Amino acid sequence: MTSAEFELFKILMKKTPEIPEKFKIMDFMGMKYLTTENGPKYGAWGILNADMQKEIFRRYGECIIIPSSIHEVILLPTESEFGSLDADSLATQIKEVNEMEVAPEEVLSDHAYLLTTDGVVDYK
Repeated sequence: MTSAEFELFKILMKKTPEIPEKFKIMDFMGMKYLTTENGPKYGAWGILNADMQKEIFRRYGECIIIPSSIHEVILLPTESEFGSLDADSLATQIKEVNEMEVAPEEVLSDHAYLLTTDGVVDYK
């Protein structure tokens, strides 16, 4: 387990009463969301699931993980049509959305992560 995965694990253990077993990648309006098969309930756990990490990497390669809430994460390519995504700018946007749109008890993190062949690491 990477240090970023351990950080996410501790947050999810504190904020969710259960660990879902089945996850899915959902495509909505051109965005990829990782959630549970039963809808968006504690779907962020999926990013810590080794099989799900392998499936995401198989489909998309290395990708940026936006911690939308404890219920889901957003998967972004590391390169967009506008070039690479700046970690500081992403962190600012994530923090602003969390403050305005996400209930405090459902905030997962204020910065992005990166899924690599070694697992989830902080996006820098």
